[in-house]
Amino acid sequence: EVGILSPSVIQDVRPLLEFGLGWIGFRVGTDFDLRQVERWPAGTTRAMAIESGCTALVVGVISAAVLTLVPPAGEAVGGNILRNAVIIGACAAVSAPTGARLMAQLGLLDARGARQLRRVAALDDVMALLAVALVTAAFRPIGDSAWQLPPLGWVFLQVGMGVGLGLLVWVAVRNARNPNEDVAMTLGALAFAAGMAGYVGFSPLVVCFVSGMTVANVPGDAAAGSWLSRPRFRDLERPIYMAFFVVVGALWSPSDRRGWIMLPIYVLARAGGKLLGVRAARAALAESAEGLRPDAVRLGPTASTWLAFLPSSAVSIAVVVSARSSYPELLHGSLETVVIGGALLSELVFRVSARALAGHGASGQ
Repeated sequence: EVGILSPSVIQDVRPLLEFGLGWIGFRVGTDFDLRQVERWPAGTTRAMAIESGCTALVVGVISAAVLTLVPPAGEAVGGNILRNAVIIGACAAVSAPTGARLMAQLGLLDARGARQLRRVAALDDVMALLAVALVTAAFRPIGDSAWQLPPLGWVFLQVGMGVGLGLLVWVAVRNARNPNEDVAMTLGALAFAAGMAGYVGFSPLVVCFVSGMTVANVPGDAAAGSWLSRPRFRDLERPIYMAFFVVVGALWSPSDRRGWIMLPIYVLARAGGKLLGVRAARAALAESAEGLRPDAVRLGPTASTWLAFLPSSAVSIAVVVSARSSYPELLHGSLETVVIGGALLSELVFRVSARALAGHGASGQ
């Protein structure tokens, strides 16, 4: 420790953290063009909901049991345990589309099956963001708010704020007259949206995700959300992520032993949840009318499909940071050890297992 990023400094740079969360949420949201839903293979949404839901449930239940037996110091058993378990389950639910891509390169999945699994893995982010929205609605970070609403009311308020701020972003960028104004309007609108979300106790990740979806689905302009893919924004995105992850690293407390104790439990529970989710999704699709259609999702062999969902998405780290921003006392820094270490271990297990499976298939031939 050198004292540069002290707790007081971290508190002062919290707006940078919220802006980074808003940028990530907005980027994820702009990838969801609802006008493309009809082109998805039949059963895509069902497969995503079952696969990610089973993983979140398995990991959440096991995490709640562990936290009940060994509660973090200074945290009461009860509501905080449930909140923490839901957040950990949300982090476990997301998968990276890169898993299916590598499986296709190794010859373990055909091109069509890999493309379908990438779509299902990309949709996993929605499950995690929904969980974050429910947590911030049920366990309000701002206890003395002048508004008194039921949890469902706070959820609808988050969605409404995201839609309203999304329209504001779209109008601001539409009025830009040159590339410099385009960049300034985008950054300013996203900073305003993230700041407003954090001010009222919502997650900037969720609110800006809804804003991104709104921008991408404005009627009459199918390319409304595509400006973030332009070269000037891709060049700008790297320093934003670098600054964001510097703060994430400062929040990480690897010296807390509770995180290292929970790490292997988290990895095993997540792997088991993914396997259970794949089998449950295959059974549900086989019994439904969607699974009988020629354009339906084909999950492929159990081993290959399960491995394809094993890599963790970067959204899991964003969920951790969002939870840390809303609840500074959350597991006292050990949650980062669980999720970041779990992502690294899951990636390692995936790489080794995929290559071993490909080598076994080649030797069998």
